[in-house]
Amino acid sequence: MQAIRVLLFLILIITLFQAKAQTCLKDIEIDKIEQEKIREYIGLQEEQGICKLEDIQPSMQTNSNLKGYHIRENEYQVNKSMDDVWQYYLSSNPAKLWDGNKISFGFLYSKKQDKIFYCDQEVSKIDTGMVVYINLRLMGGLKNIATAFEFITIDSAKKIIEFSYLSGNESLGKQRIQFYETPKGNTRIIHTSFYKSNNFPKTYFFYPYFHTRITNEFHRNIKRHLK
Repeated sequence: MQAIRVLLFLILIITLFQAKAQTCLKDIEIDKIEQEKIREYIGLQEEQGICKLEDIQPSMQTNSNLKGYHIRENEYQVNKSMDDVWQYYLSSNPAKLWDGNKISFGFLYSKKQDKIFYCDQEVSKIDTGMVVYINLRLMGGLKNIATAFEFITIDSAKKIIEFSYLSGNESLGKQRIQFYETPKGNTRIIHTSFYKSNNFPKTYFFYPYFHTRITNEFHRNIKRHLK
């Protein structure tokens, strides 16, 4: 009887500890996030009933059915070996990757570590389960949009990185970055987006136009740092 009481007590303590350890939206230090639209986005997530950050879900998984999604593909060349480029994409701090005239990094949450990383903190390597919040600066800053996505695939054998927009967003889908070795020993990168939205103008006009420009800036950042 005494042993059962001790076991139940230990289970209670572990449960309480785990509940306390889970990071909530209210734990985000808003003053460390400079983008107003990202702060508003967090408020919207709270209105949607999201409490714990670990409860945030991607709109797609690695093997999700792509039927009904629009596809947009961009290609990039890097004069470095595929292994070097692959490792650089994996090991670069996301705050550095998403930093430019059109994109800026807000913060990152790691589900595996249950930890928030702000723009002044170093993330040594991207991993699945990391949720990244960024701000898109469009039309020279006349329009700003906050968005977030989760890394869902990192396949070292096939050299694929995938990240998905979050459930509850107006746009749903994922982006895939795949690396290929060229005959000259350099790297070809194919960046493919799978997306859909109930907003007709956004799906057919705004998304393709702005997505290409934002994707170009993202890969230019990396090429510049690689040099």
